[in-house]
Amino acid sequence: DHRDLHLSLRRQRQMCIETGTITKGGPGEARFHVESCSRSGSTVTIKLVNDGTKDLNDFTVFCLNSSGNTVATQTLSADMVPQQTYSGSVTCTAATTRVRVKSQDYPNIVSERDCTS
Repeated sequence: DHRDLHLSLRRQRQMCIETGTITKGGPGEARFHVESCSRSGSTVTIKLVNDGTKDLNDFTVFCLNSSGNTVATQTLSADMVPQQTYSGSVTCTAATTRVRVKSQDYPNIVSERDCTS
């Protein structure tokens, strides 16, 4: 029954929201997630993981405040092959509490995570 699939996906999404991460999948084999995010002053260090089978090169990082508003935007070139992990830093603001990272290669793939201070 297809309703079982919907319940499973809903539970999976709810678990992700509770742990502070949101990932929206993309076309077939293109997929990534933000594994960690930490902030020191205005510098935000993020760790991305390419979960898919497609190369991912450029990302847009949206720095969000506690209200969910974008306070800064940066471009990050990661050049990640499948199953690779990438760590990098971007300049945001001291008000940044969360990041939303969007693939420029596959614009419908987005991942979010809360940042620790």
